[in-house]
Amino acid sequence: MVLSGVGTIAFIFALLGVMKIIIVLFNKNFWIEKVAKEIYKGGAIKAVILAILAIIVFYFW
Repeated sequence: MVLSGVGTIAFIFALLGVMKIIIVLFNKNFWIEKVAKEIYKGGAIKAVILAILAIIVFYFW
């Protein structure tokens, strides 16, 4: 199965969404303490995440 650029990006986000749901189902505090707080407080982490997303999007553009 070969995906187009949009399909690949959608697949990546779907995988991330499923991972988040599984983590929250088993341990909500882990998600809040280790992931959400780190993203909201750190400017460097946000920059890295946005850079990765930009690379993925522009690669398939």
